[in-house]
Amino acid sequence: MGGKIDGGKSGKAFSLDHVKGSLTVGRDADIVVLTPEENVYEAAAHGNNVVGWSPYDGIRLPYSVQATYLRGRLAAREGHVMAEPGRGQFIRPPVRHILKGDI
Repeated sequence: MGGKIDGGKSGKAFSLDHVKGSLTVGRDADIVVLTPEENVYEAAAHGNNVVGWSPYDGIRLPYSVQATYLRGRLAAREGHVMAEPGRGQFIRPPVRHILKGDI
């Protein structure tokens, strides 16, 4: 379902679609595995939130996150982070110059 919702749009939105956001050879895409189980979001429940609260606390979701994969490797399972620190990689988007009439 998530692939249908995003479909690579996030990579394109940040001008990174040449390297991110697609499940194709040579590109980098993170994957979230969802199951159709109701879940009530609580920011402090897993300790992965710096401030321990969120404006989304108490929101009912029709799904639960079971696993997250970062560049093909398991990064989190059932709310527990498994990736070692520094596993992410920052990619700077290309500089864009907006000229008159390009908007």
